[in-house]
Amino acid sequence: MPSSTARYEQLPTDDEPQSPHSPSSPASHVHPPAYDFNIEDARPRLPVFPIDPRFHQPTPSPFSRAALLLFLGFYAHVLRS
Repeated sequence: MPSSTARYEQLPTDDEPQSPHSPSSPASHVHPPAYDFNIEDARPRLPVFPIDPRFHQPTPSPFSRAALLLFLGFYAHVLRS
C-alpha cells in the first residue's frame, strides 16, 4: 500500500501555549455574544411548536354548563340512595 505524503498539524488546545503561527491578540479568542432572548422587537414570534387544538377548546355555552351541573347533582343523588 503506498504511503501518503500528507502531513497533519495538531490543532492547539486551551491547555497548550499558542504556536507562533497563530495570532496572539486576545480578540482572536473572543466569542460572539449569545443571542439575547430578552430583546423586544416588533416582529411577531412564531411558536416553537405547532399549536395543538386539543389544548384550546372553546368555552362551553351557559346551557351546557347548567346541564352538566344538573346531571352531576342528579348522579350524586342517585348514588346516595
